[in-house]
Amino acid sequence: MSNGGGAGERVYSQAPPPTPLFRSWLAGEPERHVRAFELARSWYLEGRRIEMRALAAELGVSRPTLYRWAGSREQLVADVIWSFADHLFRTAVERARGRGARRILEVARRYTRWVAEAEPLRRFLEADAETALRILTRRHGGVQGRLVAAYEALLREEIERSALTVPLPPPLFAYLIVRVGEAFLYNDAICALEPDVESVLTVIRVLLHSGSASADAA
Repeated sequence: MSNGGGAGERVYSQAPPPTPLFRSWLAGEPERHVRAFELARSWYLEGRRIEMRALAAELGVSRPTLYRWAGSREQLVADVIWSFADHLFRTAVERARGRGARRILEVARRYTRWVAEAEPLRRFLEADAETALRILTRRHGGVQGRLVAAYEALLREEIERSALTVPLPPPLFAYLIVRVGEAFLYNDAICALEPDVESVLTVIRVLLHSGSASADAA
């Protein structure tokens, strides 16, 4: 049983620091960095493959310059995907009602359903499953690590404001929630199956209730 954590907690998944390109976009700076990132986002929405050579040509910059701004192609794609996923998660948090485990589950419900319905992400998985899964599910990638951090922050908020009890340290519990989602969303997608949102929610519900049960038995 765990209600919080300390400085010695293990980090289970961590995103790399923002690239100059993504940092400028997040800050809304009026620079070519922002135009470059917006162009990459538009290509992703259209189902167009994000290629560094073509993107650099469209922007009128050299490939070395684009790589300096954006890191590798996979890092750029991860940042693009996260820019949409982060908006979905924040919106889910804003709209979720209730407290404690109920709020955590409601956020997971909204976020997971929206991700499952995201056509650009499904197209990416269908077009290049190996690269997509590497970007989406690697432990130190730009998507998983940020989503784990978002869930961890939400867990800590509910632990603080509603005395939520979770059976594991928040970093591990958040990582487990994300991994459950990956297992039922992305792996099913590449097998041409429908993403199993209900199974994701069932597992998360059991995990959350196990924390309450542990607290009652203590």
